[in-house]
Amino acid sequence: MNLQHVVKILYCVSVCLVLVYSQPEQWSHFEDWLDGSQVQRESIILDIIPGYRFGIVAARDIQKNEVVVSVPLSITLKTSNLAKNPVFQDLDLQSRISPTNLAGFYIMWERVHQSSPWKPYFDILPTAYDTTIFWSQSELAELQLSRLKDFTMRKKSLIERSFENIFTNWLFIEHEEIFPADLFTFEMWKQALTIVWSRTFSFPDGGALVPLIDMFNADSFDSNYMVRPDLTENSFRYVATRDISKGTHIVAPYGSKTRKPNSNMLMDYGFIFEENPYKVALVHVEIPPDDPNIDMKFDLLDAAKLYTDDYMVIPNTKPKELYTALRIKYLSEDELQNADILKKVVGGRKASNRNEKEVLRNLLVLLRKLLDTETTIEEDERFLEQDIPKRLRYAVSIRLEEKRIIKELLGKVEEKHKKYMD
Repeated sequence: MNLQHVVKILYCVSVCLVLVYSQPEQWSHFEDWLDGSQVQRESIILDIIPGYRFGIVAARDIQKNEVVVSVPLSITLKTSNLAKNPVFQDLDLQSRISPTNLAGFYIMWERVHQSSPWKPYFDILPTAYDTTIFWSQSELAELQLSRLKDFTMRKKSLIERSFENIFTNWLFIEHEEIFPADLFTFEMWKQALTIVWSRTFSFPDGGALVPLIDMFNADSFDSNYMVRPDLTENSFRYVATRDISKGTHIVAPYGSKTRKPNSNMLMDYGFIFEENPYKVALVHVEIPPDDPNIDMKFDLLDAAKLYTDDYMVIPNTKPKELYTALRIKYLSEDELQNADILKKVVGGRKASNRNEKEVLRNLLVLLRKLLDTETTIEEDERFLEQDIPKRLRYAVSIRLEEKRIIKELLGKVEEKHKKYMD
């Protein structure tokens, strides 16, 4: 069964392999565990990769459609297995915890217990991450006005709340003998959820961790992928999509066909691509809570299928959704009563000359504010020419990319606004 269009694959790339290399004994135990579990991996080896530091390399010539690696489903960590554990049968976890938190809970339990059958796998997983939820306030501040900073703070808050609800207010009180607070820590909870977000494969019957296969590196260009996922009755494997020569660094798709900008890569995986072809900036637009027509405008946003307050701006592309959201936001009382105008706006067309002028005027203000940061584009460019810490380099790269996109849009809006004013 080919799940290329079904299986959503998420990866933690080189950060996990750096730790493996620094602990040869753990890696040796992991390899023994893989071999004892009948993992087919004769075609690949772990090696040092420029730009990635480490990765999976072809140990021999591999033919197209040949199985590159195969992992028995019996050693995958599936969230559905948690319900079978007799320790948890009376906890009713599935009705009290979301699927993501349930997966994190399962990982946390297995990492705490030395008798876990997956101990060799967990021993080679990282204990330090560069995803933005692990950044300090000063490091996040370097993102300046990037929406990534706000998303990270929101994500941190959700993690804190979930730990409080699951552990502090429940398990630490009602089941302290099974879940001692000194072992099930908040830091371990963050790490467990990071593993879920960065390494989980989605199978038809739920999410799973797939040892070894989750160690393939990704690439910023879809055309460079060399393998495809394939799920059989008893195994999950990668199959070659082309001939692969011995010594080739094998890269795999890091998710579905949806591409990810560097801001998403950094928040989800803790790294960025220096040459990521998918560049995006987000512009935040919301209806003021004191707007007397807020309910009607929300209905219009729903009708236009705009279910967010953050709108993508892509280089050399008109941000149609952003314009539609702004047109709805600045509709006047009279325009809200005109069915023809509402139909046009929901369909992505301008409402009226008055409305369009208001949209352009406010968009100019908004874009200029987004460029009014502590550093200019030129200063950020010079900054990246220096030898700076990794997280700072990531932050500067993200904010610079977004500033360039915003500046490009600003120029187009200024030109359009000038025409309306003339």
